[in-house]
Amino acid sequence: MNIPIYSKNICSKLKVKIKQNQNELKKTAIYNIQAACRRYNVVKLQIM
Repeated sequence: MNIPIYSKNICSKLKVKIKQNQNELKKTAIYNIQAACRRYNVVKLQIM
């Protein structure tokens, strides 16, 4: 099973970017990556 590696560091940086970027397209792209981070964290919890 391939699990993409999203570090917590990347996820927290994205949250900062959402506050800084009011451009809708950027917010959407960042939200999608953030959702991937959340999915990764859920998978990580299920494995543990």
